[in-house]
Amino acid sequence: AEEKEELPHQLDAHSISLISWVVEDEKLNFKTLSDKQAQEFMSVPIFAVRLYLSEIGATPKRLMCDANDKLTVPLENWAVLVTGLELTHMQLSLCRAMSGDIASLAGLVHLTFLNLSYTSVRGDIANLAGLVQLTRLGLQHTSVSMVGDVANLAGLMQLTHLYLSNTGVFGDVANFAGLVKLKELNFKNTKVSGDIVNLAGLTQLVHLGLSYTSVSGDIANLAGLKQLTSLDLSSTGVIANLAVLGDIAVLAGLTKLTHLYLNNTSVSGNVANVAGLVQLRELNLCKTKVAAPRTWPNYGNLHYRNAPACRTLRTHCIFLKRISYRFRSQRVAPSPI
Repeated sequence: AEEKEELPHQLDAHSISLISWVVEDEKLNFKTLSDKQAQEFMSVPIFAVRLYLSEIGATPKRLMCDANDKLTVPLENWAVLVTGLELTHMQLSLCRAMSGDIASLAGLVHLTFLNLSYTSVRGDIANLAGLVQLTRLGLQHTSVSMVGDVANLAGLMQLTHLYLSNTGVFGDVANFAGLVKLKELNFKNTKVSGDIVNLAGLTQLVHLGLSYTSVSGDIANLAGLKQLTSLDLSSTGVIANLAVLGDIAVLAGLTKLTHLYLNNTSVSGNVANVAGLVQLRELNLCKTKVAAPRTWPNYGNLHYRNAPACRTLRTHCIFLKRISYRFRSQRVAPSPI
């Protein structure tokens, strides 16, 4: 009869203790480990760790160590650790000291959730093109060394959340047109360009952030995105001398909006046309061509030093906390009861 393989001698009591600390149901949880403990864990032979997991019947599908900014274990080491585990979730965000190349993750084809935001990882997003099961991808605030053409992500058809703000990625927003399951799309402060007409079919979008990019086009193309709660097109087209433009009136039907930022664009029209957006909490129209009406009804005790637009919007938009109009900004006092 074949003898059962024993745990190797390299896995001493201390190593077993380290492993037992991180195995939690279907997760490998490194959130509370110090960098020294994590480094010790990584020094245990991988085959020994696998054998131990097999011995205790553990089949972890999630790797968790987010918000542990003391961990310096490089991304490549994490990738080696989980290879063969059919990992579905990798949550390493806010591990600010962690570096490494995302190329090491190319083989983790079972991933549905990958969040490396606010780390020091780098690489070309083309290396993630094969992770077709991904529903969430977060790489925001990594570094300008996170590069690549967004066209490489066009095949990730299951994506619902995509965050790449403050990275070095580039490409045309037309590449997102087929990602119809998207609910959140954030490419703020990147080299992304193209006409926003290509986003008109993303009707599930709840959050769209494209500020400080080179996108352009008429905001009328976004009028059909009825699920939007947050829309940020501020300072778009500045670098390429292109423009996001259109009449603000076309957004009047986006009744779920709570945050609307159109500052430093060529948007025009009359601010009174969005007074029906009663869920608004923040509105920024600084440096736009949006005008206020000449005459206003008397709203009694509502007194503001700002433009009359503040008064009418505050009257109708009872949740409004901040309004920025033209070159001025103010916090808005609570509505009178």
